[in-house]
Amino acid sequence: MRFLRGSAESIRAVLTAGSRIGDAPSSLNPEQLVIFQAHTRRSFAAVVDQALADDADLLLIAGGLFARSEPGLEDIRFASQCLRRARDAGIVVIALDEANEPATDGAGIAFLEELGLLAAVRPAGPMRTRTVQIAGLTLEIGAASALDHVEPAADRGLLRIALAVDTDELETLETAADVIVLGNRPDPGQRRLGDAFLVCPGWTAPSVTERRAEAGFAIIDLDHEGVIGAEFRELAGVAPVVVSFSAADLVDRDPAAAIRERLATLIGEAPLVTLELVGEFSRELWHRCRIGDLSRRASAAGTLVHVDLAQLRVLAGPADAQPTRSFVVEVRRAADQMNAAPDADSDSETIARARRAVVDGFRRRAGSHAA
Repeated sequence: MRFLRGSAESIRAVLTAGSRIGDAPSSLNPEQLVIFQAHTRRSFAAVVDQALADDADLLLIAGGLFARSEPGLEDIRFASQCLRRARDAGIVVIALDEANEPATDGAGIAFLEELGLLAAVRPAGPMRTRTVQIAGLTLEIGAASALDHVEPAADRGLLRIALAVDTDELETLETAADVIVLGNRPDPGQRRLGDAFLVCPGWTAPSVTERRAEAGFAIIDLDHEGVIGAEFRELAGVAPVVVSFSAADLVDRDPAAAIRERLATLIGEAPLVTLELVGEFSRELWHRCRIGDLSRRASAAGTLVHVDLAQLRVLAGPADAQPTRSFVVEVRRAADQMNAAPDADSDSETIARARRAVVDGFRRRAGSHAA
């Protein structure tokens, strides 16, 4: 996707969001987690590498650099190594710190700022905007709330760039900002929004639990009139390779061997593989698949195999049978979620998910027994 018009001298900005360094999906075991976090780090490093290769002037991080506001020491060390390369190459780095208050000691963005590796903008507090001059062009870059309802710039040499993570903020920015970078959507896109140019760079981090577009980032070229070019770049090898099996594919053969055979060329080559099991599996067939053994072998070879069970149903026996241990554990976890919610108003989604888990469990017991 590309938007172009004629231009004189320009500057280049790399836009990224959703890097989520240090992310730890609960569905992954410790071995898988090590692999996943390594891929997440490599994705962010690839963005910095591209910024260096394209002689970028500016790197904008529109939210989600770290998965947690207070990341681990290794995650901070890794990010600092990447950003130090950008700084040494003369690239200006500005990141949106999504905290409403000035960051506390130990927070990742604040620490990187103290090291002089980036400048942060925040929704509240004194550092809501930053003004930088690059190649004769003045850029005012700020959190969306900082540019809310400001008057359009009279100076043709001044461009305003808003870093936003909430679509509710867009309406008030369409006359105030020249460029809006929206970081809360995993898929890339661009469009005109009033007088502004809206660009979603997509998310840089891989995902093993969601089906979404290839991870990537965006590059835009700017001059005193605004955006003259926008291009989206995919990060190769970040999206999982999906391999699907139905019960019919496996029932008349050794299921573990059949799965290994299909995945043989991917293990050790593809960084992420999603194994999708579809349809009605008997408990015997499920155990014969030996998914745990496959996952461990893949992890040892550097490939993370994530199993998607969203479309799988296990035949559990007569409907009036006693609940299985796995079902009891499921209900207990759901109940724990509800009990852990401190405030029904503030955590209603957690309670809703827990209730759905209980209801869905009972539905599976009632509807998946053998005839």
